[in-house]
Amino acid sequence: MNGLPSPSPSPSVRRIAGLAFAGTLAALAFVARAAGAHPRAAHAVAFDERAASWAAIGAGADHVAGGLDHLALVALLVVAARRTRDSLVPLVGFTVAHALTLGFAAFGHPALPIRLAELLVAATLVLATQLRSGESLAMRTGTAFAFGLVHGVAFVEGAAPVLARTANPLRTLAAFHLGIETVQFACAIAVAALFHVADAHGKGAAARTSLGTLAGGYGVALFLARMR
Repeated sequence: MNGLPSPSPSPSVRRIAGLAFAGTLAALAFVARAAGAHPRAAHAVAFDERAASWAAIGAGADHVAGGLDHLALVALLVVAARRTRDSLVPLVGFTVAHALTLGFAAFGHPALPIRLAELLVAATLVLATQLRSGESLAMRTGTAFAFGLVHGVAFVEGAAPVLARTANPLRTLAAFHLGIETVQFACAIAVAALFHVADAHGKGAAARTSLGTLAGGYGVALFLARMR
């Protein structure tokens, strides 16, 4: 130890962390309101379309927030980029892909059997730990898109209950997807802010290694559990 004080975060780092924290709180407040209309919280038998949309948003948020596999993959996509803004395009590709396969699966045309999709979701965690910031943007985006195709099929189980209770399935599906994206991007912002601070203190590499180890181990354990 040299006795020197640790460098304090720069004003820009503090601003980014503050904005990320405020954005995450706003997203969580939005999700909390939606969750109040979730079928598990409101036991009404009939929904009007507005209530059905709020129920679908809550169901989407609940589904992705309860699935550590999806959020862990989002975190890995964020930290695989050299700069935070470089993770935006892969995240958009991931989002577009899982919107496509969720839509097809929700209307009876799944790209994969659900059980196989669940296994592959676990495998994507292990594969995502191998993404490196030195890889081209096209490579990271293509990989994220492929991962999204798998995750979208797995989302259909969460969407099925609210789709069964609406006369406007397209609107309800869009609302379900909005719930997913609210939590997904809140997670991405929070992870980006945390790693920005870690990088500012020279701890970024160690934090990335730790995240990769934990996510990869979780992916292997999840894969083995889903094989049973």
